[in-house]
Amino acid sequence: MPTLAEVMEGAAALKTGLDLVKSAIGLAKDVQGALPASKDTEAAGKALADAEQAVAIAEAQMGQVLGFELCRKHFPPKVMLEVGHYYERSSGKRFEVFGCPSCGQVHQPVTKWERTVPAVGSDEPTGEL
Repeated sequence: MPTLAEVMEGAAALKTGLDLVKSAIGLAKDVQGALPASKDTEAAGKALADAEQAVAIAEAQMGQVLGFELCRKHFPPKVMLEVGHYYERSSGKRFEVFGCPSCGQVHQPVTKWERTVPAVGSDEPTGEL
Protein backbone atom coordinates (compact mmCIF):
# COMPACT_ATOMS: atom_id res chain seq x y z
CA MET A 1 0.00 0.00 0.00
CA PRO A 2 1.44 3.41 -0.92
CA THR A 3 2.44 5.79 1.85
CA LEU A 4 0.88 9.23 2.23
CA ALA A 5 4.11 10.79 0.95
CA GLU A 6 3.96 8.63 -2.19
CA VAL A 7 0.31 9.57 -2.79
CA MET A 8 1.11 13.28 -2.35
CA GLU A 9 4.11 12.95 -4.68
CA GLY A 10 1.89 11.31 -7.30
CA ALA A 11 -0.76 14.02 -6.89
CA ALA A 12 1.90 16.72 -7.31
CA ALA A 13 3.14 15.04 -10.49
CA LEU A 14 -0.41 14.80 -11.82
CA LYS A 15 -1.00 18.48 -11.01
CA THR A 16 2.21 19.39 -12.85
CA GLY A 17 1.03 17.37 -15.85
CA LEU A 18 -2.37 19.11 -15.82
CA ASP A 19 -0.66 22.50 -15.63
CA LEU A 20 1.48 21.60 -18.65
CA VAL A 21 -1.60 20.54 -20.60
CA LYS A 22 -3.34 23.82 -19.68
CA SER A 23 -0.29 25.77 -20.87
CA ALA A 24 -0.24 23.85 -24.16
CA ILE A 25 -3.95 24.53 -24.67
CA GLY A 26 -3.39 28.23 -24.01
CA LEU A 27 -0.53 28.32 -26.52
CA ALA A 28 -2.63 26.50 -29.12
CA LYS A 29 -5.48 28.98 -28.57
CA ASP A 30 -3.06 31.87 -29.15
CA VAL A 31 -1.86 30.28 -32.39
CA GLN A 32 -5.43 29.52 -33.46
CA GLY A 33 -6.42 33.16 -32.83
CA ALA A 34 -3.67 34.35 -35.19
CA LEU A 35 -4.91 32.18 -38.06
CA PRO A 36 -7.51 33.37 -40.57
CA ALA A 37 -11.06 32.22 -39.81
CA SER A 38 -12.11 29.00 -41.50
CA LYS A 39 -14.00 25.80 -40.76
CA ASP A 40 -10.72 24.23 -39.65
CA THR A 41 -9.96 26.99 -37.13
CA GLU A 42 -13.55 26.78 -35.81
CA ALA A 43 -13.14 23.03 -35.35
CA ALA A 44 -9.79 23.58 -33.64
CA GLY A 45 -11.40 26.16 -31.33
CA LYS A 46 -14.12 23.68 -30.37
CA ALA A 47 -11.54 20.95 -29.74
CA LEU A 48 -9.50 23.32 -27.55
CA ALA A 49 -12.60 24.30 -25.55
CA ASP A 50 -13.41 20.62 -25.04
CA ALA A 51 -9.82 19.98 -23.91
CA GLU A 52 -10.00 22.88 -21.44
CA GLN A 53 -13.19 21.48 -19.96
CA ALA A 54 -11.66 18.00 -19.69
CA VAL A 55 -8.66 19.41 -17.81
CA ALA A 56 -10.94 21.36 -15.45
CA ILE A 57 -12.96 18.20 -14.77
CA ALA A 58 -9.74 16.26 -14.11
CA GLU A 59 -8.61 18.95 -11.64
CA ALA A 60 -11.94 18.76 -9.83
CA GLN A 61 -11.78 14.96 -9.68
CA MET A 62 -8.23 15.10 -8.36
CA GLY A 63 -9.27 17.61 -5.70
CA GLN A 64 -12.22 15.47 -4.68
CA VAL A 65 -10.03 12.35 -4.39
CA LEU A 66 -7.64 14.32 -2.18
CA GLY A 67 -10.54 15.32 0.08
CA PHE A 68 -11.15 18.92 -1.04
CA GLU A 69 -14.66 20.34 -1.14
CA LEU A 70 -16.01 21.40 -4.53
CA CYS A 71 -17.97 24.53 -5.45
CA ARG A 72 -21.07 23.37 -7.25
CA LYS A 73 -21.95 26.80 -8.64
CA HIS A 74 -19.79 26.00 -11.68
CA PHE A 75 -19.40 23.26 -14.19
CA PRO A 76 -16.90 21.88 -14.07
CA PRO A 77 -16.78 22.44 -10.31
CA LYS A 78 -13.89 24.37 -8.77
CA VAL A 79 -11.82 23.08 -5.86
CA MET A 80 -12.63 25.12 -2.75
CA LEU A 81 -9.67 26.34 -0.70
CA GLU A 82 -9.39 27.18 2.97
CA VAL A 83 -10.34 30.83 3.56
CA GLY A 84 -10.74 30.86 7.33
CA HIS A 85 -11.64 28.91 10.42
CA TYR A 86 -13.85 28.76 13.49
CA TYR A 87 -13.68 27.08 16.85
CA GLU A 88 -16.39 24.80 18.20
CA ARG A 89 -17.63 26.27 21.49
CA SER A 90 -18.05 23.06 23.42
CA SER A 91 -14.72 21.42 22.55
CA GLY A 92 -12.58 24.32 21.32
CA LYS A 93 -11.74 22.23 18.26
CA ARG A 94 -10.66 24.20 15.17
CA PHE A 95 -12.54 23.70 11.89
CA GLU A 96 -11.69 25.09 8.46
CA VAL A 97 -14.01 27.22 6.32
CA PHE A 98 -13.70 26.72 2.56
CA GLY A 99 -14.34 29.17 -0.28
CA CYS A 100 -14.32 29.12 -4.06
CA PRO A 101 -11.42 31.08 -5.60
CA SER A 102 -13.57 31.89 -8.66
CA CYS A 103 -16.93 33.06 -7.33
CA GLY A 104 -16.28 33.54 -3.62
CA GLN A 105 -18.99 31.09 -2.50
CA VAL A 106 -18.18 30.07 1.08
CA HIS A 107 -19.13 26.79 2.74
CA GLN A 108 -19.53 27.58 6.41
CA PRO A 109 -21.52 25.59 8.94
CA VAL A 110 -21.58 28.50 11.42
CA THR A 111 -22.29 32.22 11.14
CA LYS A 112 -19.21 33.51 12.99
CA TRP A 113 -15.81 32.58 11.68
CA GLU A 114 -12.47 34.27 11.08
CA ARG A 115 -11.40 34.97 7.50
CA THR A 116 -7.67 34.42 6.98
CA VAL A 117 -7.46 35.19 3.24
CA PRO A 118 -9.06 38.03 1.24
CA ALA A 119 -12.52 37.52 -0.21
CA VAL A 120 -12.77 37.26 -4.01
CA GLY A 121 -12.81 40.80 -5.40
CA SER A 122 -11.97 42.36 -2.02
CA ASP A 123 -9.04 44.48 -0.94
CA GLU A 124 -9.66 43.54 2.69
CA PRO A 125 -7.00 41.04 3.86
CA THR A 126 -8.96 39.51 6.76
CA GLY A 127 -12.08 39.92 8.85
CA GLU A 128 -15.30 38.26 9.82
CA LEU A 129 -18.01 37.68 7.30
